[in-house]
Amino acid sequence: MSSKKYYRDRIADKRKDIVSLRADIKEVKEKYSKKSESLSRSIKNTTSKSSKESYRKQKITAKKDKDNKIDVLKRKIEYKKKEIERLKEGLAKAKY
Repeated sequence: MSSKKYYRDRIADKRKDIVSLRADIKEVKEKYSKKSESLSRSIKNTTSKSSKESYRKQKITAKKDKDNKIDVLKRKIEYKKKEIERLKEGLAKAKY
């Protein structure tokens, strides 16, 4: 069996990973927001129908990309939480 210190250190590492992943989610949202604003301005200021359609498609694609990236990051967070639970079980069994 491993020591309690090992489990505590591993749990702390996983928690740091979760904080980092949450920061990544925030960054993805901010990037999408900026891109969305830019595309909205382009749609508004363009007179060409084909250009407007192109910008609208880009905006839809950007939203899908953002959603997919956030879903992946959320799955990673859930996995880290499960790892923490397993480590806590090991911590409870550790003798020293």
